[in-house]
Amino acid sequence: MRISKDVEQHVRKHMQYPTTKEKILAQCDNMVEIASSNKELVERLPEKTYRNADEVIKAIATDTA
Repeated sequence: MRISKDVEQHVRKHMQYPTTKEKILAQCDNMVEIASSNKELVERLPEKTYRNADEVIKAIATDTA
C-alpha cells in the first residue's frame, strides 16, 4: 500500500522537523480525514527522529515495498 496524498501532503507541509514517530502519530490522530489504513502505515514507522519529510516518506515506502 502506498502512502496517501493526504498523509504525504501533511508530512511535507504541516510537520515541524526534526520530529519523532510519536509526534507524527499524534498529528495523524488529530486528522479525521486520514484513513485508518494510512494510520496503520505510520504506526509501523521505526522509532527514530526524522530530520525531514523525505525520511518519513522513505521509511513508509520501505516498509510497504
